[in-house]
Amino acid sequence: MRKRDQRQFAIQANELIESLGAEPVDEWYPWRLETRAGPLSLRVDSEVLSVVGTVFTRFDSPSAAKYLTDCNTSSGKWNHHFLEGWTVELALAALERCLRHVL
Repeated sequence: MRKRDQRQFAIQANELIESLGAEPVDEWYPWRLETRAGPLSLRVDSEVLSVVGTVFTRFDSPSAAKYLTDCNTSSGKWNHHFLEGWTVELALAALERCLRHVL
């Protein structure tokens, strides 16, 4: 994966998250998005492995989120890994579908 694609993914994923109404917070997870299952914390990372990018997310209430997602019912983690073979465009489209599903 080219570094340029990883940077592009990170920039556009953060723009997408903000456009969906996420508020910036100054923590490990820089974004917080209100969803039907309660608050969702998000962090975009394009430096993990040699992938297009990863969006790490965690629901505050895993018990509420389990009805909408396949999140980890103990931790609330609902991570999205866009591995080799994904294009930036496909990864962003998939991320948007997942996030809109919980809004």
